[in-house]
Amino acid sequence: IKNLNEFSNDFQDINNEEIVLFNKRKDDLIIDNMLKLDVFIENLDEIIEDNIEEEVYNKSNN
Repeated sequence: IKNLNEFSNDFQDINNEEIVLFNKRKDDLIIDNMLKLDVFIENLDEIIEDNIEEEVYNKSNN
């Protein structure tokens, strides 16, 4: 029984380490995706501004 308990404890320790690693990878992915989303939004803002400027230019020249 002692060996079984030790095995169970070791297994739990390994599980806990895996959970910690998984959560870190998950957090890293979330941060990475937030940064990508931020860049995407900035690019989208620039595109929208360019389109508005072009629209204004076209209306003023017609």
